[in-house]
Amino acid sequence: MEIYPTDVIALVAFIAVISALSFLIYFKIQDKKEIKKYKKV
Repeated sequence: MEIYPTDVIALVAFIAVISALSFLIYFKIQDKKEIKKYKKV
């Protein structure tokens, strides 16, 4: 099975998108937790 450069680029791009999305979701969850902390004060 041959691996084409386009396949590698597509895979890297896919992983980058998934990583970015998971990071954004994590950041939003953390942000909501911070907001809750501030509301208690």
